[in-house]
Amino acid sequence: MIYKLAPFIMITAIFLMITLIVINLIRYRLKKKMIETGIIEEPIIGSETDKPKAERRSALKWALIMMFGGLGLVVQEFSPYSSDNSALPYGLEIIFISIGLFIYYLIIKKDIPEK
Repeated sequence: MIYKLAPFIMITAIFLMITLIVINLIRYRLKKKMIETGIIEEPIIGSETDKPKAERRSALKWALIMMFGGLGLVVQEFSPYSSDNSALPYGLEIIFISIGLFIYYLIIKKDIPEK
């Protein structure tokens, strides 16, 4: 059944990714045109550097979790154990997600000054 559903999921995911890229590109161009024509000033629109550090850190955290979660799934695919007979695949996934969170912690620890 999953083999029949996988193409639909992939096509939907690719369509959504392309749609998000186009929407963000159009927003960027609109903001750029508004600044160039003088309709609105740049500080009002804001830029990526104006985002709070917490928001950027949140994006970094989720990117690392997703990346290491995906890497765990790839490693799990090549594992000789199935989730029906063993708990090892679940453990592998948890370990990889934990590695991603640990790397996030190390990056954040470097940014936060100690008291």
